[in-house]
Amino acid sequence: MTKYSFYFLQQVIYYLLDEVKIKQISIVKEQQQEIEHHDYLIKLGKRVASIRSEKNLTQEDLAFLCGWDPANLRKIEGAKTNPTVKSLLILCKGLGIELKELMDF
Repeated sequence: MTKYSFYFLQQVIYYLLDEVKIKQISIVKEQQQEIEHHDYLIKLGKRVASIRSEKNLTQEDLAFLCGWDPANLRKIEGAKTNPTVKSLLILCKGLGIELKELMDF
């Protein structure tokens, strides 16, 4: 093996090791984002449940006001779904609040 072949092989190995490190960093960042996203959904669900309780509404009452099946509301409060902006606006209307109040957590 010539000096240049060894150098080239060494550079290829360094490149591949860097690619593995980049992939590992990317995976960790994705996992962190999923955790942050899930934390957001938990906070949102707790906020909905808190406001609903303050207004003395059951899940069934609020679901009726929103025109939803109660299971949909349970999914939001249980952080099992990522509601759309439209769903959040409907929810706010049912609770009689503004979106900014709902998102204040």
